[in-house]
Amino acid sequence: MKLYLNRYQPIIRNASDEVYFPYIDKTFYPREQIDDLRREEGIDEEELVRSYGKEQIDKWKKAQILLPFPIQACDRYSRESSFEYFLHMDGCRNKLERARVLILGCGGIGSHVAWNMAALGIGHVFLVDSDVVEESNLNRQLLYDTGDIGKSKEEVLGNKLKKINPNTKIYPIHQRVDCKEALEDLLVNTRPDVVVKSFDSPIYISRWLDEACEKLNCPYVCGIMNGTRQLLGPTYLGRGTARFSDFFYIDPDMEKVGGIAPSLSFELMEMAAGLSEEVFKLLTGYGNLNYKNRIIESENISNIKNVITTDLYEAKSARGRGDIFRNLLILVFIYWIGSIFLHTGGAALALTLLYALIASALISEEERSALLCANVFSLFCIGMNYFNQTVARHEPMNHPGDLLVQFTTVITVVSVLLLLFTAVEMLVWNGKKRIIRYMRGRGNGE
Repeated sequence: MKLYLNRYQPIIRNASDEVYFPYIDKTFYPREQIDDLRREEGIDEEELVRSYGKEQIDKWKKAQILLPFPIQACDRYSRESSFEYFLHMDGCRNKLERARVLILGCGGIGSHVAWNMAALGIGHVFLVDSDVVEESNLNRQLLYDTGDIGKSKEEVLGNKLKKINPNTKIYPIHQRVDCKEALEDLLVNTRPDVVVKSFDSPIYISRWLDEACEKLNCPYVCGIMNGTRQLLGPTYLGRGTARFSDFFYIDPDMEKVGGIAPSLSFELMEMAAGLSEEVFKLLTGYGNLNYKNRIIESENISNIKNVITTDLYEAKSARGRGDIFRNLLILVFIYWIGSIFLHTGGAALALTLLYALIASALISEEERSALLCANVFSLFCIGMNYFNQTVARHEPMNHPGDLLVQFTTVITVVSVLLLLFTAVEMLVWNGKKRIIRYMRGRGNGE
């Protein structure tokens, strides 16, 4: 097998014209010896073992100094592919090439994000704006120049991005989003995998985006300037994660009548980098999201940085086993109260099963927790029935199989009800999006 020198592995030379690999150790080698490893056609592993020893070659292979394939440093995505290889991000390139990203706003943040998307080789990028390039834009908005003044931003940006990466399909959309229905139509027509919200006008856009993305189950990332401060987040992934309106109340009677947000180019570049990184993680599935259920507020000049969270989703995400045990205690309490006042275990059991269906399915973090909660409670009910018949009333079970029959019946009823509830919930929640994608040929790889 042939091995190739990793061209992205740094090599340091000292005053004696000896070299070493700083990420491994400080074992020095003659420069001519390492230069021999740089053959583009590669070197047979057996030849390397004879020259350096098997232990050293295995060490270099483990440290990815020697690779079983050549790296084409001149390829458009070679640096990116090498980064993905070293982090074991398999299939990353295919995911990016199939991805669809909708960018709302082509200004100080959106123009930088759009460049990052084209540089990453995103398959489909939709640029939405209704403004024209002005001279005041040139201090912070990427790719525009004096010759573009008076032209539509999305058209200018789209044409320049096509020259940067012809492999990325760019779709300029000249549209002012002036109502929630228009935004919903935009999402339905573009079918994005993620939305990048980079403008804050009109003032209701955040609320419209929350409602539209929640309705269509579409993720989004968000970044805006608030005075001199940056607001990055939240990253919305669907029901169960925080939306922008969960942090800031948007009064429907309010309307922005004036005011321009101050900004510096490097701050907007930093915000765009954060949003682009979040989009990359969302599309590839690698890495932890930075802005899920929180907003990062910062002002670099004054070295201010705050993390804004919402108690609603922090509490929800923190729930786990406590959810199950809490519901179990409530179930037991209802069962005992029902047994006392209804004088029959059957009625108490029916009342408690109703709570198990509603409370467990609605309150628990996951459907599995709800199912576990209900089934454990079923065991409790079987135990109580057994206790009542054999101990309290001194009545033996009619047949050894009675206990198994009761257990199976209760478990089956509760499980079927909970699974039915979950199925209906998923159908209602995701049905519209799935139908839209099916009807528009989402499944054919467009």
